[in-house]
Amino acid sequence: MLNKFKLTINDKVYLSPTITKELIVNALRNKETEFIILEPKEPIHTSLYMQYAATIEIRFLSAEGKMRHYSYIPENEDEIIVFFLDYFEKNKVPNIENWTDISASFRPNFFQRLAQKFKH
Repeated sequence: MLNKFKLTINDKVYLSPTITKELIVNALRNKETEFIILEPKEPIHTSLYMQYAATIEIRFLSAEGKMRHYSYIPENEDEIIVFFLDYFEKNKVPNIENWTDISASFRPNFFQRLAQKFKH
């Protein structure tokens, strides 16, 4: 059984089964689309979502709770569409071997972590 999804295009939210291949492709081709986020109900190979807003990003969360976040600047519009349709239709994550790991930019810095520790 394929996953159910939540699709956010700019500020509009769609839920399965109203999400279609055509809706995704049209949103990615529309020059007025600022961002698109595709979230599976169940993680796809530990991936929580894929998003596009100038770059493609994907986030993973391991069973141990370790978050990894990757970014990729696509070659062209067709490449973006393939990534999103594979994710949506095949529950397939892209090969992230050449993507940039930007996980550290989402972690609180040392002083923030220290302040949080003393709050508890």
